[in-house]
Amino acid sequence: MMNEINSSENLFEIVNNEQEISATNYNELLQKFANIMKEINAKIHIGKQNSQSNTEDGIFKDLENNYIELNNTHLALVSYFTNPPNDEEKELISKTASIRKTMEDFAKFANEIQKISLDEKLENIMSRLINFAR
Repeated sequence: MMNEINSSENLFEIVNNEQEISATNYNELLQKFANIMKEINAKIHIGKQNSQSNTEDGIFKDLENNYIELNNTHLALVSYFTNPPNDEEKELISKTASIRKTMEDFAKFANEIQKISLDEKLENIMSRLINFAR
């Protein structure tokens, strides 16, 4: 059976202890992640040095690029959670993401219009060639 909590002081102590445990585990996880990343990076560099072909070398270069991207993502996440943005920064991030999405949508739209225009020009040229060949 669960132990009943008789006072708010005991509840505070339990919550405080759990937070300390979480913080300790969080730090341990970060350290473990950093160690694993170092091991992976070392193995990538060994692989690059010992690659026997261009294919192997290309694979290790791709792995290295993915490693760098993963490490940067990890650092960004740690930074976000240790120094979360304030409301003003969150709003700015949201607006920036919205503008970026809108720009991407316009770029896709412009590409589709350009494709349609190219298709029409190609059709026109094909019909001229067919008429010329007759």
